[in-house]
Amino acid sequence: MFKLRFYRGNTGYQKEKNKKILELLEEIKRKHGIEYEIFDLRITKDGYVDETHEKEIYEKHFKPRAKVLKQRIGRSLPRTLRSRQGRGHYYISGIIALLENEQIGWYTCYESCEKFKEMDEEYTIGFLRALLTQGITLLKEICPDISTLKSPHDFLVDEFIKINPLGGKIWREVRVGSMVFTNKYGSVFD
Repeated sequence: MFKLRFYRGNTGYQKEKNKKILELLEEIKRKHGIEYEIFDLRITKDGYVDETHEKEIYEKHFKPRAKVLKQRIGRSLPRTLRSRQGRGHYYISGIIALLENEQIGWYTCYESCEKFKEMDEEYTIGFLRALLTQGITLLKEICPDISTLKSPHDFLVDEFIKINPLGGKIWREVRVGSMVFTNKYGSVFD
């Protein structure tokens, strides 16, 4: 079951684009029955999207699906969602993500939406216009089944997450850090 998620940065300079995206999402829902949700990004006092919030979203929503997303889009997450060739600012605001089983399976970015630019020079709107025309067929095309490419381990983990026998929130991958301890002599151990 597919669902769309709009990462909305409700800033002054994005108001017109956001309005157009919401109109198209509503029209897609009416015509094709494809549900959508809006994920509002935090805005700073200055009226800009909060970069720390974008980084959190990148780490929680996108990074755990990095392998799948790279297979479908053809470029790595940092290359598509960060500036300076993957080392700079995070850009999540304005993205439409395609969810399958509540996990991101595809998202709008310059690379993934090349073919939709003929519908509109703004690639996100071009994707939504193509979706309005083609419906669920387009979603199946851009989000093909990759289970045949999975290792047995990945397949089992995905099945465990789908079944969810524990009944809680299960993260496929989590960020692991290291704790640094100092002793009374000032030594640091990792």
